[in-house]
Amino acid sequence: YGAPASPAATCNVPLQYPTLQDALHDSTCDTIQVITGTYTANLVITRSVTIQGQAANLVRIQAAGTGPVISTASGTDVTLQGLTLSGGSTSTQNGGGIVNQGNLFIQDVLIENNTTQFSGGGIANLGNLTLVNSTLRANQAGDTAGAIYLGKDSKSSLANVTISGNKAVNGGGAIADAALGTATAAISNPTIVQNVSQTGAGGIDLFSAHVFVVNTILAQNNNSTGLSNYHGPQPLLTSRGYNLEDGSDAGFTSAGDRQDATPLL
Repeated sequence: YGAPASPAATCNVPLQYPTLQDALHDSTCDTIQVITGTYTANLVITRSVTIQGQAANLVRIQAAGTGPVISTASGTDVTLQGLTLSGGSTSTQNGGGIVNQGNLFIQDVLIENNTTQFSGGGIANLGNLTLVNSTLRANQAGDTAGAIYLGKDSKSSLANVTISGNKAVNGGGAIADAALGTATAAISNPTIVQNVSQTGAGGIDLFSAHVFVVNTILAQNNNSTGLSNYHGPQPLLTSRGYNLEDGSDAGFTSAGDRQDATPLL
């Protein structure tokens, strides 16, 4: 019948390994558990792995220098849970906090105070992204997508997320996409508020991605001329119902939708 499969190894930082990168270098560490503290690192993840913090308010990964806090390679399956990711900064690429090229699952994570001179202050998704029960705030992009950049042909699924206080220059203080490609995003139960861009939309700005929203609050997002929740061809932003906007530019007219409504935040 052959030998039994080896159990997945769970490793601990800092008890067993002094740094996260040390644990990542050990390919037997399938799950890396991180106890309370602040860890300084720019992690380049080239294999499938799970990184589990105790909670976002207890475990912080702060960028050690220039570059994203976390970069994942193509072909990887990576899970991030119970962490805060902050301080990423780059002037040479998309993605200040996270650059994802693989399959990335994020749960109970705070992504804050990351910057890029290009697109995706918080996250640049170039692969497949699932983001749940998480918050992106105070991230900045010198081009588009202060919080989340939908890269060419990427796929994103967001549920129960808060995207607030993020900034961009050329559109999409919260979310923006690539000018070409067929990116898709399904967004449910988000609060997308108080994001800012100088031009385009302070909220969601689309060129070619298809974005589907349900049970969404899209409000108090601004550009230099005032309220601006959405900019782009109308068919690209599709309501699946029960969305609320405090203007009418998102065109929410499906069952249960409300326009020009006060969000009562």
